[in-house]
Amino acid sequence: MRWIPAGGLIAVALWSIYGLLHRSADPGFYYQYFRNPSLFVYPAREVAEWGTAIAVEAALACFVVMRVRERSRIAACLLAALVLGSAFVAMLPLAMHAPPYYGAHLVWLLFAAGWLVVAAIVLAIVRVARRSVTQDGVERVDERD
Repeated sequence: MRWIPAGGLIAVALWSIYGLLHRSADPGFYYQYFRNPSLFVYPAREVAEWGTAIAVEAALACFVVMRVRERSRIAACLLAALVLGSAFVAMLPLAMHAPPYYGAHLVWLLFAAGWLVVAAIVLAIVRVARRSVTQDGVERVDERD
């Protein structure tokens, strides 16, 4: 069960980095090049920096979620969701005329926090289902992660 939150985080991170690479190539998404796209130069350095930030944040969140014991995994998911959601709220006011790579990072933060909340809910449901099976006297197949 420990792979569910981490797998979702990796999928969201890859999707966000793909969107970052794709949308950053369109001059229409930049405030300063909206009227004159002929002056546009692809911001490779900034795209690489923001893509790296997404990858590092995903790796740290996966590390936090996967390194805890099974009993604490729900709390770890919710803690990581709280941190990513707080970062989203802190960065959101600066997004008005920000370039698309900034917006892609905001999308990553929002979707990763949302995914971790969903993963925590699923893990809680699985925990309750396992407890009810053991309380009914039915032997449980202990699946070690």
